Amino acid sequence: MAEVSNNANLGAAEIALRLLIYEDENGNFPSALDELGEDVPYDPFTGESFIYRYEEGGFIVYSVGENLVDDGGKAKSSKRDPKTKDTVFRYGTFFRDSAVEE
Repeated sequence: MAEVSNNANLGAAEIALRLLIYEDENGNFPSALDELGEDVPYDPFTGESFIYRYEEGGFIVYSVGENLVDDGGKAKSSKRDPKTKDTVFRYGTFFRDSAVEE
């Protein structure tokens, strides 16, 4: 399961980099991940697209994580968190109170 979690983190990071490049080239973030072109990583837990949302001043990209439930982009609070949440990459919205549940 650790390898799948690592792949989710790497996939979210790759997508985040591609979103930043897209924004630099186009002046705005895309409305959907398919606008990034081909070979966009898939969520290794589900085999489907990562979840992406533009948020004011940034974006969130996430995998549903080990529990296979879309927790709305709420990240796990630690690696030992027994209530695994989503595997999340946020840009520009780091300090939102709802980002991490204890």
